Amino acid sequence: MKEDPSSPSDEEEFGDGFAWAGCTIIQLLGQTEKFNLLDFSYHVQNVKNYELAASKDLIPEADRPAASAASFVGNVGDEMEQKALEFLGQAALLRRLNNHLFSMLSTAFVTPSKSSLVFHPPADDSNLERAIPQHSVVISR
Repeated sequence: MKEDPSSPSDEEEFGDGFAWAGCTIIQLLGQTEKFNLLDFSYHVQNVKNYELAASKDLIPEADRPAASAASFVGNVGDEMEQKALEFLGQAALLRRLNNHLFSMLSTAFVTPSKSSLVFHPPADDSNLERAIPQHSVVISR
């Protein structure tokens, strides 16, 4: 389905409001690190960056095996390549915006430090007879 070129884009129509709302909720829930780790557009950008770095290695293109060019994830038709480049451009813009918003929100909303729950061993070993299992499981073949 093609969009009407005369209609405004979502960014032109709504601005950065959705990004602000989403980043604020993520920041207040303390999920910023998980968002950065699990966001799919970040993963696609990292794969594309890896492919670009791998294609610029020390082996000249004429000396590379034919299979190395076909092994890249991004080998698709011209139309899909154009859509992927548009997606990557938009994803890079949103990544910069999210990073900027998260940095501003982290100064305004200080998230509580994550305290780890630590289990300490008992002070003495006199009560260990209670830890011996009262039943056993036998697996026979």
